[in-house]
Amino acid sequence: MKRILICLLLLGWAVPMQAQPPVLSGARAVGRRVSAPVQKLRVPPPVRKLRVPPQVSAPRAKTPLPASAANVQYIWGTSAGARPFSVAKWVKKHLVRPPVPLSGVSDRALEKEVKRSYAEVKKLWKRRFGDVSQVPLLTAVFRPSKEISVVSVRSNRISYLVGKEFADKIDWLRARPGQGRQELQRLSGKAGWNELVQNLSREKLIMLGEQHYNRGIQDTVLKLVGDLKRQNPSRRVVLFTEFLYLPAHAAGSRNTLATYYRRPDPKNLRPVQQTDKMSYAPHTLKPLIQAGVEVYPLEDKTQKRVFNKEMRDGFITVLAMTQRNKNWARVMEAKMAEIQKADPDALFVVYAGLGHTSWLGPMSLPKFFAPYSPAVVEFGPQHPSVYNTLFTVWGASDPFFQPTAFTMHRWQGPDARVLAQKTGFDYMVAAPDYFNF
Repeated sequence: MKRILICLLLLGWAVPMQAQPPVLSGARAVGRRVSAPVQKLRVPPPVRKLRVPPQVSAPRAKTPLPASAANVQYIWGTSAGARPFSVAKWVKKHLVRPPVPLSGVSDRALEKEVKRSYAEVKKLWKRRFGDVSQVPLLTAVFRPSKEISVVSVRSNRISYLVGKEFADKIDWLRARPGQGRQELQRLSGKAGWNELVQNLSREKLIMLGEQHYNRGIQDTVLKLVGDLKRQNPSRRVVLFTEFLYLPAHAAGSRNTLATYYRRPDPKNLRPVQQTDKMSYAPHTLKPLIQAGVEVYPLEDKTQKRVFNKEMRDGFITVLAMTQRNKNWARVMEAKMAEIQKADPDALFVVYAGLGHTSWLGPMSLPKFFAPYSPAVVEFGPQHPSVYNTLFTVWGASDPFFQPTAFTMHRWQGPDARVLAQKTGFDYMVAAPDYFNF
């Protein structure tokens, strides 16, 4: 039985969700490699208990979340560490026995492993964070799963690694002199808005991370991307978004989590039209199309069906979020390469849930596109977002998280990018309900 369990776990991490094409340029830049296609589903080995260093985070006194943060909608996304966990390196180091077919594993063994992996994550959280309600990103995006499936085992493995790296970042920030306060510039009102637009106009790639179903944030995204286009009339502005579906894809009936792969053809990916049906944020996307912004979809319905076939809530697991990011990155890379042949100076924008765009997640989108040095903008509703390490370190009662009119914060100084990767964002925007400028 022990041998079966070890082999069961080794199976899943041998390959990601889909067989991979040549490595993405961004993934290559951060040292990641992608596995070749295989036919059998594979899962990781048991998580070894890690020795906790003496400087680990001490549990914090419980402080309440801001009222608007306590009821925030679920964020579609995930993101921990400047360098994501390398599946290929892990397999090379630990895969020492030949795999066995999944059909040879008993339901009882799988159930036991799901419970064990779930408990490991919970133990880690208790040891490193104490009160996890003070770590909203962890509980909203990186939570483990108890559903009995191979997807749960693989997802819980990621949850464990993310939790450990997230705790390390919190410890790093707590130990930094001033905890980053001196490096975080704050500007408000029209002056802050103008500087935000001017700074982002100099970028090649911008990641806009929202909290879903908040009209104030969606209107702020509309104004921001619209102003970028208006202030750069001769520059091609291209927006990719999770909120629209890719064209229908004829997938084989036997597609599984291990075998599904979609190779994007940039010539077949056309910009969305203003008359097309949009089920999310049409009041944001349609005006942008009318203003001359090219809008392209990222989400894949077939991929969603594959996940949900193998697990009831498969599409909202941490594993699914990382695989969606990989799928999106392939689509973006192919289309961006085509566009840059004609317009080398094109400005690319990603509009998605902040879990996909934050620097804090495994295989988050900015890590795939490191050569572009992307600017990550995180939005909060009427106050800075709580889905970052600042909230855990500074606390909910800190003035930084109190309701405010429009404000823009950005990291500055020689450690600006390091601070961004440790906290999750380059720019923080408190989106107002309306603009008075």
